[in-house]
Amino acid sequence: MRSTMIMALVLSALAGASLVGCSGDESGGAAPNDGDTGNDTGGGVDDIRVETLIDETYNIPGFKKYAWVAAAAAIRDPDREWTPSGLDIGAEIMFLVDRELRDRGCSPVVDAPDMVAIFAVGLDMKALDVKLDPEHGTREFEPSPKGGVIILLIHPRTREVFWAGRAIADVTAAPTLEDGKRRLEYAITTMFEDYPE
Repeated sequence: MRSTMIMALVLSALAGASLVGCSGDESGGAAPNDGDTGNDTGGGVDDIRVETLIDETYNIPGFKKYAWVAAAAAIRDPDREWTPSGLDIGAEIMFLVDRELRDRGCSPVVDAPDMVAIFAVGLDMKALDVKLDPEHGTREFEPSPKGGVIILLIHPRTREVFWAGRAIADVTAAPTLEDGKRRLEYAITTMFEDYPE
């Protein structure tokens, strides 16, 4: 699979298209990892959908040094419905990704990394899902607030994305700190389950 397929996934997710629904491109030799999906927003993980894409033309197990280079966040909540839990989401994401990479023998470095890491988070309290009424054969839009995180690992010389993971989930208006940590833990851990070793 070429890095352009991964970049298309990332750009669509960052633009908000995937916050309405989550569908991966399983063509072209992609190696998707689909997590569970459902409608659990009470602090569980059943509603979290995780996908990863890997460019297998890279010798990913040979990359052992990494550096964080960027982070981004976007929130669409014009009615101010969402109440932050107090969790430093960025720090928690970096902690979890660092743990996963270290568990695979990688080390953070300042100079000459084999890969650079970027993450982005988003929240859309105005996202809509399409609900099908099978009895009448009609479709309706219904509110379905979504949040997501994307992790990218990029080759510093070619500037190509060789690994991308994303998680999309339902969002509650007032999450607890513990629920946020548990849900991020699940999302990041699931993303790295198929990381080449």
